[in-house]
Amino acid sequence: MEEADPEAEAKAAAMKRPKLLWFNALLTIGVILSLCFTKIPMYGAFMIGLALALLVNFPGAKAQAAAIKMHAATALTMPMVLLASGVFLGVLTGSKMIDALAKTMITMVPAAVGPHLQMVFGILAVPIGALVGTDSYFFGLMPLAISMGKEFGVQAHDMMMAMLIGKNYAVLVTPHAATTFLCCGLAGIEIKELFKFCGPYLWVLSWISIACAIVLGVFVP
Repeated sequence: MEEADPEAEAKAAAMKRPKLLWFNALLTIGVILSLCFTKIPMYGAFMIGLALALLVNFPGAKAQAAAIKMHAATALTMPMVLLASGVFLGVLTGSKMIDALAKTMITMVPAAVGPHLQMVFGILAVPIGALVGTDSYFFGLMPLAISMGKEFGVQAHDMMMAMLIGKNYAVLVTPHAATTFLCCGLAGIEIKELFKFCGPYLWVLSWISIACAIVLGVFVP
């Protein structure tokens, strides 16, 4: 095992604010409520929340700069992924590759299944999601599935909802996430044991969630 870095631990401990727990909890709740019940743009709510959190938790420019620097790497990872994904989807769309792939795959879909293609992807979301991983699923497969669905009259919203609801359960067992291996290591099991035990339950739970979504009118089957 790697030895802990005392200096890093000291820096992390210095950034903690246990006395401001209630303020931070209320601020977090306030940001969430503003997202749900106001017309404030999402980025605006987060920027206001961040500004208040920095002002109260870290008075002074130096402390605020240190706090931002500490979390900068993690904060910048997702925008970089989204930017790269946008370029990837732009190339696929602009070059008409998605349309070509969709037309090729449409020839393999029986005519009777086509109008209900969202249900096929929704039912198979757990094994497919675990196999391809989150980024490939949402940025590669989903646009292709939407293009295929359009040819059969399936609305993009219905396809996205069906695929999203089912995929949520695959996140818990995908080998593409480091957290899966971390949890397996902490539990002292191999990843194949995780799949064997959790896979069937999660798959059935995804079907139940899809059925509930249909009943509630989240999407049309």
